[in-house]
Amino acid sequence: MKPLKKCSSCKKVKSYSEFSKHCSNKDGLQYKCKACVKVYREDNRDMIKEHSKIYVAANKDKKSEYDKTYRLNNYVKIIKNAKIYYANHKKELLENKKLYRSENRESILSHQREFFNTLHGYLYSRWNGINSRCNNSNVRAYPRYGGAGVKNLFKTFDDFFNHVTLDLGLTSVETLKELVIHRISNGNYEVGEVEFISTELHGLRHRELNRRKKF
Repeated sequence: MKPLKKCSSCKKVKSYSEFSKHCSNKDGLQYKCKACVKVYREDNRDMIKEHSKIYVAANKDKKSEYDKTYRLNNYVKIIKNAKIYYANHKKELLENKKLYRSENRESILSHQREFFNTLHGYLYSRWNGINSRCNNSNVRAYPRYGGAGVKNLFKTFDDFFNHVTLDLGLTSVETLKELVIHRISNGNYEVGEVEFISTELHGLRHRELNRRKKF
């Protein structure tokens, strides 16, 4: 027989599965059943939202640390639940995203411009470009890169960012905007095989490589 518990709100006796967890209670479950908690939250949505806002403002560091620890300890669970939620609400989420973008177009563009004018943002756009050329068959340049066997061997954006800023010493957005990324031996994107050079020099290097291929 399944263990039973009486809800403190509706007074009905229900199985443990009808109650959410609460680690500080003796039985590890909430006093109210899930159904009653849902009704309470719906009836007091504004009040709960306001209280939550006040609590977060007063405990910002504590909340941040808790969230960080929770994400680290429950990474697999979070990803799994996110995938399930997306699958069940895909149409709704896409519609909301589309609506938000149309209503906040100027604000989004402004934030994007600000982000891509930072070192992190600018290099992130370069990183996306590399990934697209190497992995997205719908991109025009794919046949010359991913289609020709060229791979991006930087495992993460952080690896790419650190190589450019620390190993190559490029930390100025203004300088980077005047340069193009070049694969030194025309191979993969990886440590020791990429450099940032002028457009003119880039063209010269490619002509040299093409001449070598002919002989």
